[in-house]
Amino acid sequence: MHQPGEEQPLSVVAVDDHPFIVESIRVNLQRHGRYALVAEAGDGVEGLRVLRQLRPALAVVDINLPGLDGLEVVRRVCALEQPTRIVVFSGGDPGRDAQLARWAGASAYVNKSHPFHLLAAALDMVNQGYAAFPDAVSNACAQGEAGGGMARLTPCELRMFQLLSDGLGDLEIATRLGISAKTVATLKQRAARKLDSQNDPGQVPPDH
Repeated sequence: MHQPGEEQPLSVVAVDDHPFIVESIRVNLQRHGRYALVAEAGDGVEGLRVLRQLRPALAVVDINLPGLDGLEVVRRVCALEQPTRIVVFSGGDPGRDAQLARWAGASAYVNKSHPFHLLAAALDMVNQGYAAFPDAVSNACAQGEAGGGMARLTPCELRMFQLLSDGLGDLEIATRLGISAKTVATLKQRAARKLDSQNDPGQVPPDH
């Protein structure tokens, strides 16, 4: 119980399909004291609905979610007026996922292999108005040099390539990104043209 005049904990929503992870987040936030887990969701569609409805101060979002992809959730929430600040909490490749999270609009990235207290530290930084990403990712994004020719791709195109490399087909990718299979095919063609023309910037077709 919080006494009258006592500072109330900031609201946090967790979007992750692993109950153990969600419970670990809850326990660690309770231990931290500044934050309260007010809701949770186990897939991207439900996560987006909850975040739009509750508008919490902060959210912890996984990338590889059933239904709508976690990065698409981040993009849509960050497009809202007065958006929730998001920490992406993922178990994938740290460099790749952190870069994609930043480009999607997240405020911070923490890998699940790291100690849980780093998640609370990232929430602290984000709450104070700072971003929290690995230095290599921040530098690469600032310089526009991350990934060589891959730097020409949009975040959606990069995520599509990641899902392709994970073995997903066009229909599965369409579901994860919340787009049509036809749009996936268009993204693949456009990305291929960009990569083919990486040595001749004047030939890169513009994004619309």
